[in-house]
Amino acid sequence: MPVQILAFLLFFQVYLTSQPAGAIVYRSVDGGQTWQDASGGLPNGLQVRDVFSEGGAILLAAESGLFRNANPFSTPNWEKPGFLNMTVNGIFPGLNGPYVYNSGKGLFQEISGTGIWVQKYPDFKDRMVFTVLEIPGGSLFIGCDNGLFRSNDGGKNWKQIFVEDGIMSITTANGALVGSGFRGLWRSTDNGNHWERVQAGEGVAFQIALLDEGIAAVTSGPERAIEEIANGLLFSSNSGKTWEHLDKGLPPVRRIYDIEQAGGNLFCSLDTGIYRSSDRGKTWELLRPVKGEQRFELAVSGQTLYAVVVAVVDGC
Repeated sequence: MPVQILAFLLFFQVYLTSQPAGAIVYRSVDGGQTWQDASGGLPNGLQVRDVFSEGGAILLAAESGLFRNANPFSTPNWEKPGFLNMTVNGIFPGLNGPYVYNSGKGLFQEISGTGIWVQKYPDFKDRMVFTVLEIPGGSLFIGCDNGLFRSNDGGKNWKQIFVEDGIMSITTANGALVGSGFRGLWRSTDNGNHWERVQAGEGVAFQIALLDEGIAAVTSGPERAIEEIANGLLFSSNSGKTWEHLDKGLPPVRRIYDIEQAGGNLFCSLDTGIYRSSDRGKTWELLRPVKGEQRFELAVSGQTLYAVVVAVVDGC
């Protein structure tokens, strides 16, 4: 065997052994400049569906259940609640702890401090739930594929308050509700009784994220040829009344998956990698290219940024 080939094979073997096997979760404490593998304790080949951060904990919704790292600033210590032995399709914020969602069994929430998860709101057991929003001292909203539902008595009774679109994400800012759906972005100023469509012409609105200075939205972008896919990234500083583009510095052909803020920086996950902007979207810097068809979802805990490899689900 030629010496050059032998040297290459030895180098390649060292390279492979230096790469984390089955790395799923990456963590950065320096604004995305460097990344550490934080997957220790997770099963190899874990199929992650959603990522959630609350109260310092990082939660993963996965095909094989829920995984939680209660102290993400130390050595990774992932735990799986044994009581919740089912596929978790999504995780949503709640005033009394997060909700987890199974597409066949509905919403569940942990009885605080017990490790026991109980089913909540059985009216939604057979519905496709996309989002949950609870307002302190006020209403509870659940967005589904067939509209938006509201309860004013803690989930005992429900009223469908929006039927024109499926609501995939919803947030509140300065008393206004802003929702994303198949037909775009929607806004209500009377607790969901009446809605107006805002920022027409941006296609499907997949996600809304509440940032320090306003609201960001990921859209499918104006209709164009398939080979020119370019999702839109929008921002509103006035509670959803008007929107501006934050994506002019991103690659012209791209798929945008997620947007988060950590400190004064914005972080965006694309099909080409993770980007950072320190000037509110005027310019973007590629921090971490993707490998193959990796798709990252982002989560923030304090100043720590997490990037999690999630499974690509058909149709999403």
